[in-house]
Amino acid sequence: MTSLMRTLALLSWHVLLPLSTAAAQEPTSGLGFRYAIPYQALADTQQRGYGVTWTSWASSGSAWSSLGAGWTRFPGKAAASSGDTAPSDLDQAEMLLGFGVTVASFRLGAKGGYFFRDEDEWAVLPTLGLRLGRLLVTGEAKVLGKVRWYGGSVSWLPSR
Repeated sequence: MTSLMRTLALLSWHVLLPLSTAAAQEPTSGLGFRYAIPYQALADTQQRGYGVTWTSWASSGSAWSSLGAGWTRFPGKAAASSGDTAPSDLDQAEMLLGFGVTVASFRLGAKGGYFFRDEDEWAVLPTLGLRLGRLLVTGEAKVLGKVRWYGGSVSWLPSR
């Protein structure tokens, strides 16, 4: 079943990316850095995480859509390992589709998509962003699934 989900996620990715950027008045993409803080069960075994993101945004009027991919690592806590075992890091990759509205320089919306790791899962992330020139500062939270975290990212947008 997992391979079917991955195949569907990849197919939708390749179909939706050209459609969203072709219909946009202002397409842009950028690279970002993520800082994530684990909570609930994840906070017992993992430290604060870091990662990289790539996102392509398209906007038309006050509405925006996005397609993104990323990778985040949560280093393991030494206290969570037993005996001579080294703490294990948790890595997750993601593919996300987002929608929302822009008011002035603020962006409010949600991203949903697929997170790849040992136990793959679908998730939704509420998102709030602020565009400052070529920087987009975003706060987000992964509120569903076994790996839950909140954090933020800063993305560099090469065009305005």
